[in-house]
Amino acid sequence: MPKAHNHPLRNPGKSLFLSGFSIALLGTILFSMKSIVVKLCYRSGLDPEFLMAARYCIALPVYIAIWVLARRRSHQLLAGKGRHVSGALGLGILGYWLSSYLDFLGLQFVSAQLERMILFTYPLMVVALGWAIFGERPSRRAILASLVSYLGLVLIFIRGSEGSSSFWTGTTLVLGSALTFALYQLYAKPIIRELGVPLATVVMMSGASLASLAALALTSRHEPVELTASAAGLILLLSIGGTVLPSLFLNIALSRISSQANASIGALGPVITIVLAAMLLDERVDATDAMGMGLVILGVAWFSILEARRAQQNARNTLPTVALPSDSAVRPLAGPVPTTLR
Repeated sequence: MPKAHNHPLRNPGKSLFLSGFSIALLGTILFSMKSIVVKLCYRSGLDPEFLMAARYCIALPVYIAIWVLARRRSHQLLAGKGRHVSGALGLGILGYWLSSYLDFLGLQFVSAQLERMILFTYPLMVVALGWAIFGERPSRRAILASLVSYLGLVLIFIRGSEGSSSFWTGTTLVLGSALTFALYQLYAKPIIRELGVPLATVVMMSGASLASLAALALTSRHEPVELTASAAGLILLLSIGGTVLPSLFLNIALSRISSQANASIGALGPVITIVLAAMLLDERVDATDAMGMGLVILGVAWFSILEARRAQQNARNTLPTVALPSDSAVRPLAGPVPTTLR
């Protein structure tokens, strides 16, 4: 009897893993470009309010179309879900608009590399807030991993504080962005479970879009915006390439590879941002910055793998739950949830 060869094309499990790994890596690269694109938009003369409104107004119709397709397949009913829809609107304003707005404001004062490092630690904030609010005590290893990451941030802050006072303005804004998204993570789970990922995403994006338009109306000087072809291209890249596509890619990846693998790939995000910022924005990193960034990446990667293993262990003993959208280690399990903090 002839021996069977383990050719990749004849091994669907291996092919599925390789395709999932490639898709997850592509999604991570696209998410990592977000702060770079925002910086380039600022160089084109765009302000945060206009950029936020344009981003959501372009991305929202895409998510609505995806929800319509998903609703046709699932025949989802909205009767009796008004309270959850209202909650999703509020969470969209908190987690998608306010968090992103603080982030965009902060990028006017700090480098794309520093912004990425601060936002990369927000899963640790979720754990800390969960402990403080709900009494969900993390493991000792998770606490140690958190301390490693924040030690890295302290090194970066000490180095950055030697510069202008705008450093602390930008740092505070980006920390506020990470904190508001961490709060969103804590309270969004029951609403996402009740509404389903596609509908919850559309409602939250709608709330964020309305808030963005309101902020634009309140802050606008009623002067026409001179939008060049290059600026329009950057906005399109931010809206589709930096929001819609990576959220879809990372959802597809999660259906093909483990959460541990996704967590490991997510740890490459800051490295990609550092490289792109050096190439496109001429941002440089000295030895102290490199040491601090290394500690941040090490701590979050360690924490992400620990959490992924814990979630897998819990899944063996309990019914599966709906994962929440996030920008680093936590990723949605199903449906196109945009992750603004990646």
